[in-house]
Amino acid sequence: MGQSKSHTNSPNCSSCFLRLCAIQSQIDRLERMLSYSKETLNFKEACLYTGLSSSQLYKLLNGKEVPHYKPHGKLIFFNRKELDSWLCSNKRSIELAMEI
Repeated sequence: MGQSKSHTNSPNCSSCFLRLCAIQSQIDRLERMLSYSKETLNFKEACLYTGLSSSQLYKLLNGKEVPHYKPHGKLIFFNRKELDSWLCSNKRSIELAMEI
C-alpha cells in the first residue's frame, strides 16, 4: 500500500536536456533574426549580429575601432548600418586572400 508510483511515463533527464538545448538554439536564432531588422542594437545584439564574442567586442571598443554610442556614459549602442560598414571595411582583393 505504501508503494510509490512508477515514473515510467516521465521523461529522463537527458531527453529534457536535449529539448532545452534545441529550444535555446531556436531562441538564439530568433534573436539574431530580430537584430537584423533593428536599426539600433544593444551590446548583446551587436555581438550576435557581428558574430564577435563579448570580450572581442569590448577589446575593439577600448581601441576605438568600432563605431558606437554611449548616450548616458554607461550603456553601449550601435547603429546597424555603421556596423555593416565597419564589418565590410579593409576589403582584400581575391589575389591577396589566396596568398594567405
